[in-house]
Amino acid sequence: MVITPRAGVNVENGRLTLVTDEAGPITRLSRSRTATGFHGGVDIDLFFPNPPQFTGGLNIRPFVGVGVFVNTAPDVSLVGRSALFDYRASANTSVNVGLKGRLGVAFNP
Repeated sequence: MVITPRAGVNVENGRLTLVTDEAGPITRLSRSRTATGFHGGVDIDLFFPNPPQFTGGLNIRPFVGVGVFVNTAPDVSLVGRSALFDYRASANTSVNVGLKGRLGVAFNP
């Protein structure tokens, strides 16, 4: 059995573009944004003995595993200006918790 913790940073980069051209001049609003969040989790993998009769002599080990993780997504905000007023909309950071299953083979040197 192998237990593998992990932690890191999520980096999200996106672009929002809005184009209108109905009955008037073309209006284009474009915004590019890069933000960061946190990712952490742990995997527990159970390795089985190498079955030479099924692997043709290759040095591989089948495994099954489960993992849990936590992701935080960065704040989302939109800022703009109209002819009458300025506006701002935003959302708080969200937290996602999940469980995953894994099935695979490990190749050993």
